[in-house]
Amino acid sequence: MIEFQNDWLSANGSLNAFMQDREQFTNSVINGKKALEYARAKNWHVVHVGYFFKDGYPELGEKQEGMWGLIKQTQTFKIGNTGSEYHSDFIPIKGEFEVSGRTGVSAFSGSNLDAYLRNNNIQEIYLAGYALHACVESTFRDAHDKGYYATVISDACATFNKEIKDNFLQNIVYAFGKQQTTEELIVNI
Repeated sequence: MIEFQNDWLSANGSLNAFMQDREQFTNSVINGKKALEYARAKNWHVVHVGYFFKDGYPELGEKQEGMWGLIKQTQTFKIGNTGSEYHSDFIPIKGEFEVSGRTGVSAFSGSNLDAYLRNNNIQEIYLAGYALHACVESTFRDAHDKGYYATVISDACATFNKEIKDNFLQNIVYAFGKQQTTEELIVNI
């Protein structure tokens, strides 16, 4: 569950307005909830990945370009602000793992995610979250390179518009893993 945080999901969240395709975004929230409920009912390991930065973003250094520039510009994911908190529909429950130490776009970057997965003999992972073309994609590629079998839950993810999402699903997924809809996940497992 990648970045199911208020900066994305709350109506007044700093990143919410970037989602130009509102139908895709709304569906991703609905399907994210279904996927989470299903994983919990199956007693799967549920992993929550967020961004949590100190005031002034010292973790990101001086760089003003790319993702780091956007995060600084929009003042997102600051510890102590409601925007960095998990949205009320996606709050981790007891026994679910919350990744810590993340400093990169990939959920693996600088974090304890790889250690958690390996220590629990997890080889297959399912990804949902935001933004599909950035953090989800980076995590997906990184998972592949680390030897995991990764599946993107396509309708439980969103990006800024349909064209970006379609490009990822049509031209990138096949090289690093696979995709399923939430319905396919629930029916086929």
